[in-house]
Amino acid sequence: MKKQIFTLVVSLLFATSGTLLAKNDMLNDLYNLVDKYTTARDKLPKAKDSFWSFVPFTGEDKKDIQNDINSFLDKALAELLDDSAIKTKNEINELEEENKSLTEKIAKYEMEKSSAPSSSSKLKFWEKSTGDLDDNIRSTQRKIDDNNAKIRSKRRDIKADLARAKIDLTDDQIKTLLITVSGQDQLDAIVALKNLYALTDALKKLMANSNNLTINKKYYGVFLLATEAHQRQLVLFISRLNNQYLPKLKALKEENQALLAKTRRLAEGNRIYQSNVEAQEITNIVADKYRDLLINQRGNLENRLETITEILKYVENTYRTVSLASSLATSMEDGINTLQALLEMPIIPPVAFENNLEATFLELSAKLSEK
Repeated sequence: MKKQIFTLVVSLLFATSGTLLAKNDMLNDLYNLVDKYTTARDKLPKAKDSFWSFVPFTGEDKKDIQNDINSFLDKALAELLDDSAIKTKNEINELEEENKSLTEKIAKYEMEKSSAPSSSSKLKFWEKSTGDLDDNIRSTQRKIDDNNAKIRSKRRDIKADLARAKIDLTDDQIKTLLITVSGQDQLDAIVALKNLYALTDALKKLMANSNNLTINKKYYGVFLLATEAHQRQLVLFISRLNNQYLPKLKALKEENQALLAKTRRLAEGNRIYQSNVEAQEITNIVADKYRDLLINQRGNLENRLETITEILKYVENTYRTVSLASSLATSMEDGINTLQALLEMPIIPPVAFENNLEATFLELSAKLSEK
């Protein structure tokens, strides 16, 4: 296992892939941030416990320094997520939000039709006829259709963007990433890893052209910063799965179970409730599938976190080795591989949701994402 981890870390620094960094700004921004980050990291082991924080002139405590480090990691993660795929995802979210508003407009027009005159009155020119409202409904529906076409196109853009980084996902997997609340986090993790890969490739080239130990140390500090930022991202994602998404889904399932039991009793005496029973049974099925999806994702992310944590230990140890004036080259030149092994770790469920359940998935996602 240790040998595999070592080889994987070496591959991060000396990957032979031709993947290029999308933006030099990312590397520049991380380079400008790394001194503050490594200074805080160096202070942490010597800092006093938080218990002494109330005592004057005792210096910064561990909690304050860790908060500073977390702030630097969040800034680094923002750089890793400054990516076309994330921007496209946000554009899709905006289109979907617009479609929700347009759908509500159509419902409003349908309600107005129930009391609208068949033709507009010349004396009441402000009053809309059923024909006018039908025109409004058709034009609004056309806008929804146009938005849906844009959404499909943007999903293809994300798929192609990830494919260029050798991350091949099916159309249904892309859709699952974009409509489930945990899928949004999953896409962020994929993009962060993609750009971490590109970043290490750029750093490898820079270090190969530099014989200055001080500069190489700083380059390696950038790698340490980006790797820990990705680790923190995974920790926060798993925390949301455990403490927000899964408990909330369990509560929704229990609420639906209680309602289903009541509706079944009502349906025994009145068949009009049967359609409600069927709808609630479908909600139960989807909730179970959603739970399985989240648990599957959690397992995959926990495996990835374990690997990244081992990598981070090695990277930190190597950084300290470099800090003590040992040669980076002799520490890292043993073995050359690729990052593909890490990229191939499963990151989403092997089976995407069923298309006919998309509406219920979207509804549950909206409820799970409520603060």
